Amino acid sequence: MENLSYQRVKEFIYGQLVKNDGVMLVNTIRNLINNTKSIISTIGTDNFASLINVPQLTILTDDQWEQMNREFETLFDVRMENG
Repeated sequence: MENLSYQRVKEFIYGQLVKNDGVMLVNTIRNLINNTKSIISTIGTDNFASLINVPQLTILTDDQWEQMNREFETLFDVRMENG
């Protein structure tokens, strides 16, 4: 169930990110991930599972959220900070 939860949450966030047209700001992906975590925390895993159409959702670990962030940063054009 854990891998399914990760994949479905990732698909949900991906759907939000593709609506962004062009180069993303540095924190766009991180902010969307944090907003999704906040939504899950607010409405609960059962309600979020219904929203993304899975029978059950397990809480993702901090490592999984970080992995997801890195994966999205490789998929999308993100404006890098000067440096």
